[in-house]
This record gives sequence, structure tokens and C-alpha cells, in this order.
Amino acid sequence: MGMFKKEREEETEQPLLLPPPSSSSSSSSSSSSSQDHVGDRDSTLTPTFLLSILAVACGCFATGCTIGYTSPVEYQIIGELGLTVDEYSVFGSMMVVGGLAGSLVGGKITELSGRKRTMMGLDGLFIGGWLTIASAKGAPQLYFGMLLIGMAAPINLYLAPIYVAEITPSNLRGTVVSVTQLIMFCSISFAYLLGSLINWRALALIGAIPCLVQLFLTVFIIPESPRWLAKTGKKKEFEAALLQLRGGNADISWEVDEIKEYIETINSISSKDSSFLDMFQKQYAIPLIVGNGLLVLQQFSGMNSYNMYTDVIFVSAGIPSTAGFLAVASFQIVGAFLAATMMDRYGRRPLLQAGVIGTCLGSLLTTLSFILQGFEGWSRMTPTLALLSVMIYEGAIAVWSGIPWMIVAELFPLSIKGSAGTMCCLSYNISSLMVSLTFQSLLQWNPPGTFLIYAGASGVAIGFAVKLVPETRGKTLEEIQSSFTHKMGKTKKQEREETSCSSGEEGRTQAQQPLLLPPSQDHDGGGRDSPLTPTFLLSILAAACGSFSAGCTIGYTSPVEYQIIEELGLSVDEYSVFGSMMVVGGLMGSIVGGKITELIGRKRTMLGLDGLFIVGWLTIAFAEGALQLDLGMLLIGTGASINIYLAPMYVAEITPNNRRGAAVSVTQLTMLCSISFAFLVGSLISWRALALIGATPCFVQLLLAIFFIPESPRWLAKTGKEKEFEAALLQLRGRTVDISWEVDEIKEYTKIIHGISKNSSSLDMFQKQYAIPLIVGNGLLLLQQFSGMNSYAMYTAAIFVSAGIPSTVGFLAVASFQLVATFLAAALMDRYGRRPLLQVGVIGTCLGSLLTALSFILQGFEGWSRVSPTLALLSVMIYSGSISIWSGIPWMIVAEVI
Repeated sequence: MGMFKKEREEETEQPLLLPPPSSSSSSSSSSSSSQDHVGDRDSTLTPTFLLSILAVACGCFATGCTIGYTSPVEYQIIGELGLTVDEYSVFGSMMVVGGLAGSLVGGKITELSGRKRTMMGLDGLFIGGWLTIASAKGAPQLYFGMLLIGMAAPINLYLAPIYVAEITPSNLRGTVVSVTQLIMFCSISFAYLLGSLINWRALALIGAIPCLVQLFLTVFIIPESPRWLAKTGKKKEFEAALLQLRGGNADISWEVDEIKEYIETINSISSKDSSFLDMFQKQYAIPLIVGNGLLVLQQFSGMNSYNMYTDVIFVSAGIPSTAGFLAVASFQIVGAFLAATMMDRYGRRPLLQAGVIGTCLGSLLTTLSFILQGFEGWSRMTPTLALLSVMIYEGAIAVWSGIPWMIVAELFPLSIKGSAGTMCCLSYNISSLMVSLTFQSLLQWNPPGTFLIYAGASGVAIGFAVKLVPETRGKTLEEIQSSFTHKMGKTKKQEREETSCSSGEEGRTQAQQPLLLPPSQDHDGGGRDSPLTPTFLLSILAAACGSFSAGCTIGYTSPVEYQIIEELGLSVDEYSVFGSMMVVGGLMGSIVGGKITELIGRKRTMLGLDGLFIVGWLTIAFAEGALQLDLGMLLIGTGASINIYLAPMYVAEITPNNRRGAAVSVTQLTMLCSISFAFLVGSLISWRALALIGATPCFVQLLLAIFFIPESPRWLAKTGKEKEFEAALLQLRGRTVDISWEVDEIKEYTKIIHGISKNSSSLDMFQKQYAIPLIVGNGLLLLQQFSGMNSYAMYTAAIFVSAGIPSTVGFLAVASFQLVATFLAAALMDRYGRRPLLQVGVIGTCLGSLLTALSFILQGFEGWSRVSPTLALLSVMIYSGSISIWSGIPWMIVAEVI
């Protein structure tokens, strides 16, 4: 939040991409100042502008009909065409499949062919799709029709706010964009209400009518987006379109100048051969995270499930569909109307936060309504509570569903808008597909658990909205985008000066000092004198909580294997897939973990991992089949992979030098203790209870991360937040401690790093000076896996059963041995160093593996088979104790060396 406040202050003083008005222009500020934007207030609502908004509204109406179509007509279509429930679920999901196809090309087509031509193409898709559905004689025609309108709907979700934002004065932008969203929700409500009264074929024909109106307006009346015309170099058409929108007598000079200068700046810093990857630059990180994050969280909070399967909820609760849809539709319209009237008055963020809180409350009430069905005496309340919960949810989602798309339209600069739009559409539709395909299964598995997951996602969205989403009310698009791309405004002369500076003095510093820092004088005093402050201890505790959940992830599958197989009736192959999903999730986390940690910081990454862990563990705890198990393990596997890297890095960055080894070992100790805990407790209690225990530490970490612990001072220094950096370091070391030498050392190191890493990319790490750190870090981690760590962790039960050892006895022995070895490693790490413990641990794992191999060999020799169980138990104990000693050392070395 501090970052956003700072950026808003800079914007108030001077837009970062727009120069201050000259003295000559300031004399006429009353009529044309680019800072005051008086032209915005004086712009009349011309017929062309109103017809343009009407055209967009027609597309939004067709999109809303697409979203709301499947729910009220479900039982009509199933009865008339004789479809099964599964076939109808496929029909509903085809909208999302089409959305994925549209997402891949939507953003790029919008940028290449323009907003207006894209609208015309979408009209063709909508009309063809609706007519196909209206004339369908079976499932294939339904699928094809829904595929077509599904392709058009998500592109329109992105295109409509983009076009409206680009043609509307800044003081009206929020209201006008909200009006188009109001139209969309009115059409969803319209589909709910009318679909329960008329035939499904007639409803499909009605969905096609607005597209014919939009096609006529687009071809003959409305202009192209002036900003798109300016970007593509069509200067005459740009000014003509802007004049047409603002009125023939309007003074558009300040707006023309502002847009032209912004486009010139964008073109000067954008490569002519730009690609999709250009958006993955540091200055676009916040817009990408905000845009994609809001859209994904919106889906995982259950929006499409409620929209497409409201009728299922009503039937389950015993509510008449017509009455239910009438009540929900009226509430939706009220919510959308309130959003439209209050958007420019109160801003995006307050409405977003209010809406997300409402969806969370609605999901919790839906959960409660399903729970009460099983209690005699309370069941009479279920229909009323279910109806109230859906009304609250739909009204709240109507308030904030359009805000993510509005923010996407406002945040991204023209240079990456197409690529970023494609990515946002993909995020939206992939998450929508996941939610849509799993809803029916989840509802059959556990209705309360399903909506509790949606409530959890809404809870994450609340924190996301509070912490990350900026306010854009009342600013021009150029000002908003400038605030996120402030590094773009550098001139070529400045870049040359910076390049010569970095290749001069700082380059010589690097050459002369290969270790990046001059020899330190003796900072032992600062290290020894730093007290263990409450903040520092709470920070270590927070990191340890994440490590506990990661350890439970690693140790979970082994002790509960036979419980799950027996209770859920899984095959050995299905259970193997379940265990392997942790590795699949780990691969996913590995791809993005390092980058996310650097982009948003250690603390925010912790918050994200808590969300993954909590949702994943709850999904496993309430699982009724292989699908839920696999999904839950995928989520916690992703979280565990990132946490294994994040926890030692965060602890290493906040800890004094002389305590770093012991402090990092605490996180590893916690993780290994939790593996032992999972081994021991998992053999004594239910596998569902063990999953719930795995989620508990995440709530503790979430509380600590939000309210108590600071961000990593070194990350703050790296990102240029000097005040926050020193405040965080003082908070960790104590108010009375002299941190000046540590501040100077970190600043000097950060300065040198910045000097040698400007315009850096992922390929920069493949330089000669980084060869040894890369080989050491990656080599140790690879060898650790190939030495069998995960195989022993996940399938120890299988080894015990093969050797004829009672699982409870085996896990108790292994867990106790692991704990002793881990405590020894933590106590000896800073006394004897990393290398001796690493060598001892590796020798021990080698010996343990050899003894395990020998125990299996002896099973085939008569007379020796009696020795096999004892030898197998001893080998697993030696291996597990040894791996406990050195499993955390590679990650510690990565945190220290790379």
C-alpha cells in the first residue's frame, strides 16, 4: 500500500509520461489544461457517443445471455432432447472451451484489426451460435452453438470495457463502463427470468437480436477508438473520430496533445518487433498480477457455478425455480445499478471490496443452508436461507464482476495491451473451465464443502483487493498507465548516460571486486549484539508454519496410503497418480515461484501460498474420489515447491550472519519434524483429520504475515524502497541497535548489483562468474531427488508392508530417528559448518539405500528372510535420519550463494 501512496503522490505532482504544461499553455488552463481536464467536464454526450455506448451494450447483452442461458433451461433441454446430466454438463462447459479458444486470439485480434472490426466479427459468431442452438436437434448442434457464442463472450468481456474506456472522458469513464456491465447483468437476469417462462429455442433467438442491432451501428454509425487510431499512426482519422465523439464544437486540443505525446513515448520505448513476452517486464508486474489475479479469484469464488447452475441449487433446496430466478434477477439488477451509479463517486476499490465481502458472505450462507438440511428441525429454514444466500451472492457479484475488466482496460499501456489482454482472457477462461467442469462432481461429493471453497477464494480476494488493487477514479488512461510504467519515460540521452556510467565506474568495481563487496571490517559485533526481538522470532515462526505444511505435504501420502485406497476404493495406479500430483504441482510452482517471489516480495508470496495450502488441504479432507484428491495434492504440491525455496531465503535475508545457519535450520527442522509428525500421526488418525491438521499452520502464518512480520529488508532495498527497508531492518534488530553498518553494506551491495544487472534477463545467469553457484545449487538439488528422498517420504508404508513390518511400529521408529537427526543438524550447523554435515548426511543416505536394497535381496534367500524385516527397518531409519541432516543444506546454500 505504501508503494501505491507514493506513486499517487508522484502522479499528483506531475504525470510521469506527460510533461508539465508550458507557460504558454498555462495561461489558458481554464479551458484546456491537461492537468485539470476541464474538457472532460464540458464534453457533451453527443449522439455518436451515446450510439457507441448503445452498440457496446448490445454486445454485453448477448454476452450476458450466454452466461445466464444454461441455468434456467436445463431441465427443458434435457427433457426435450433426451440428454443425460453429463451431456448437459458438457454443453455448459463448451462455453468455457470456446472461451479458451477466443482468449488465445482475442487480445491480438483486437489490437491488429481494431475495436470496431472485432465487434463485427463477434456479431457473426454470436448470431451463428444462437441460431445453431435455436435449431438444434441433438447434443452436437448444442455443443457447436455454445462453442461459437462461448468464443465471442470472453472476447467481448475484454473488448467492451477497452472500447468504452478509450472513447469516454475520464470523469465519466467509471459510470459508463459500469453501465455496460449493468446491461450484461440485466441480460443475465433477463435470461434467468424469461428462460423459466418461455421455450429455450425462443430464448436463443432473443439472444441473437442485439447482435443484429450492434452490427448495424458498427457498420454505419460509430467510429473506431481514437486511441487505437493514434497508436496505428492514423492521425487524421484519430482526430476526426475524437471530434465526432466529443461534438463538432468541442475543444479537443488538450486531449489530442495528451494522447499524441503518450503514443510517441510508448512508440519510443517499444520494440518494433515486439512479442508476447514483452509484457513480462518489471514495470508491468503490478498490472499483470492485479488483472489476472482478480479474474482468476473471481472464477474460483464460484461466479460461473452460481450463474450456470443456480437452478440446481434451487432444486436441491426445494425452492420453486420461477420464484427463485425472479428474486435473484431483481437483486442482480439492483447490485449492478448501484455499481454503475457509485463507481465514479466512490471509486473502484471500495466497491470491489464491498462486492468481494458480499460474495464471501453469500457462499458461507449457501454452505450453511446445505449443512442445515441434515438437522431435523432446522431443515425448514433451508429454502429461505438458500434463496437469501444466492440473492446476496448474485447481488454482490453484480457489484464487482465488471471491475476486474475495467481495471484491465485502464492499467495496461497500448504497447502491451493486446498481449496482456490475451493473458487475462486465458487466465479467466482456464480458471472458469476448472470451476465449471468440477462443480457437478464437487456438488455430488460434498455440497457444503464446495461452497466453502468458494468462500475461501473470496476471502483471498478480499486481501488481494485491500493490498494490491490501485484506485483509478478520475484519472486519464495515460496518467493511470504512467503510474505503473514510470521507468518508461527515460530519454535516449539518459539511457546512454546510465549505460556509460554502469560500464564505467561500477563496471570497474565489479571487475576489481569479484565478491561484489569490499572486505568487511568485522561486523561480528553487530551480529552478536543483535537481540532476538519479538518481531524476528515471529518472522521465524511464520516461516516455520509454511515449512510445517510443506513437510506434511511430503509426508502425507505414505502413512495414509492403505486408508485412502480402502475407503475410496482406489486402485494402486490411481493412488500413484495422487502421490505424483505433488511432483506435478511442484513443477508448476518451480516455473513461477522464483519470479513471483522477486516480483511481489517474500511476504506477499507467503500469503499466496497460504491460500494454495488451505484450499488444497480442505479439498483433500473432503474428497470423495480420485479427482478431488488429485486437485488438492496439485495445489499443496505447488505451494510446497515454492515454500521450500521461499522459507530459507526469507530467513537468510532477515537473520544476522552469525545466526543464519541455525535460523535457516529451524525452518528445515520444522519441515522434517512435520514429515515425522505426518508419519506418526497419520498411522494413528483418519487421513481426513490429518489433512485438516496440515491446513492449520497456514492460518497462523496468514495472521502473522498480515499483521506482524515485516517484508525482507534486502528485497525492499533491491526494489528501491529505502525508507521501508531501514524501518523493516530496525524492526527486526530492535530499536536500540545500531544498524548503520548493516544498512550501508546492504545498500552498497544493492547498488553494485543494480549497476551490473540493468536490462537483465533470465539468460544473464548463464555467465561465467555464476557457473559455480549454478552448478552447486542445481547439482545438490538434483542429486538429492535422485538419491530417493521423495520415494522414501511418500512410499515408506509400501517398504514396510513388503518387508512385513507393522506400519505403526515402523513409522514411530523412523519419526523418532528423524527428529533426533534434525535437532543435531540444527545445533551443529553454525558450529561445524555446512560441508561436514552435508558429507555426513550424504554418506548416511548412501548407506541407508544400500541396506534397503540388501533387505529386499535377502527376502529371496531361505534362512535369511527372517533378517529382512529388521534390516529394512534399520535401513529406513538410517536413510531418514541422514536425509534429515542434509535435506535443508542445498536450499540454504542456494539462499546464501546465488
